[in-house]
Amino acid sequence: MRAEACLDELLAVIKKLRSKAGCPWSREQTHESLIPYLEEESSEVIDAIYEADSDHLKEELADLLLQVLLHSEIAAEAGAFDFNDVLMTLKEKMIRRHPHVFSGKKYESIEAHEADWQEIKKAERKAKGLPEHSSILSGIPKAFPALKQATILQEKAAKVGFDWDDIEDVWAKVEEEQTELHEAVKIGNIAEIKGELGDLFFSLVNLSRFLEVDATEALNMTNLKFRRRFQYIEVHAEKSLTTLTLEELDRYWDLAKVQEMNIVKEMRDV
Repeated sequence: MRAEACLDELLAVIKKLRSKAGCPWSREQTHESLIPYLEEESSEVIDAIYEADSDHLKEELADLLLQVLLHSEIAAEAGAFDFNDVLMTLKEKMIRRHPHVFSGKKYESIEAHEADWQEIKKAERKAKGLPEHSSILSGIPKAFPALKQATILQEKAAKVGFDWDDIEDVWAKVEEEQTELHEAVKIGNIAEIKGELGDLFFSLVNLSRFLEVDATEALNMTNLKFRRRFQYIEVHAEKSLTTLTLEELDRYWDLAKVQEMNIVKEMRDV
């Protein structure tokens, strides 16, 4: 089936789901009520990418597309825009922001390209009646995960020279924030503790930048490692976890670590 015909059929399905004769759940949804599902489906797409499972990725991309279609249909019902408007907006933006691809424009350097990109965005803001000059930190979605926001904030500030000179300064800042967190814990003020813990996280993100390591990827690796080892305990424990002492749990944890090291060794020996 041609893509156009398939899309027309899909749009008809979404319209019927939202109709009086359609699905009560779909009909009750609003832009706001769909936010948790949009976040969930986006995360599941990322999971499928990490799994390198093309069938799973195809399915999750379809689920994510459903969210786009539902939002578009809700907007169409309100007379705001429809899915065709979404497609056209995307097409026009891609062409406008890539003159070197679609208009034959030449750039002498990546820096020149980036400067022109910013000029294009300024022109877009002006066309929308928005102030031409906005904060260098604008455009970072507040819905982004905190680690991602921190990384982008620091990268944008670094572009204008607001950054540490070398990694030793960053190490010192991490140690300073750690000390301040210890002091806040001694005082016992939860607001102070929260603030200092946030400062420590922020300084660790700075450290990850200087080490050229993605902070989110690093934490995800640790999360996955914790899942594996804890699930090993669940499988191999001879009695309920709630009845095990901390020492017994630690012993199983160490066995899980040994198993991982053995697997890595076997893979290296192949």
